[in-house]
Amino acid sequence: MVDFYSYLVLFFSIFLITGLLFRCREKTSPPSPFSLPVIGHLHLLKQPLCKTLGTLSLKHGPIFSLHLDCRTYRVVSSPSAVEDCFIKNDSVFANRPRSMASDHLSYNNSSFLLAPYGQLWRSLRRLTTIEVFSQKSLQKFYKTREEEVCSIVHLIMKKLSYGQPQHIDLTSLFSLLVFNIILRINIGKTFIGEEISSTVAGKNV
Repeated sequence: MVDFYSYLVLFFSIFLITGLLFRCREKTSPPSPFSLPVIGHLHLLKQPLCKTLGTLSLKHGPIFSLHLDCRTYRVVSSPSAVEDCFIKNDSVFANRPRSMASDHLSYNNSSFLLAPYGQLWRSLRRLTTIEVFSQKSLQKFYKTREEEVCSIVHLIMKKLSYGQPQHIDLTSLFSLLVFNIILRINIGKTFIGEEISSTVAGKNV
């Protein structure tokens, strides 16, 4: 019985704290719909999402806030406000929000995709342009791409040589092709061999 009352007190404490936090944010934030503690506005997001956000923008204005879990999001539907955000003040909105996962998986946000806008990001962009996307780099891995394409073509010809109607999923094959090329360029070997590729490619009709 004591545990039940402890959990009840803890729940109402979280309820009150999150409610106070949301009220403090609303003083300096754009208008927002009524939110629930802990989940915020998650109960309002229904499919199709674009129509839901459109309905909320008609009610709360072209710029409003949504609280989802512990994060606050701004929804902008006005073309002039979008222009201000992504053209005139694009450097302010260039950074992604930090998280524990990005800190650990990207070495404290030092990778090209998650690096904050600044000198580090500019250096990584310059390095990527020269070493990864340059004409010299593309020519360097020409043989790798050619071998992987030949492997996929060989797989298709092998399935067609069975003498029976075959169903071949080209979407899966092209995804495997790109995945194997990326892995061979990065670690020097393919992750998915021909046996698995044959299974993913399709089955007899």
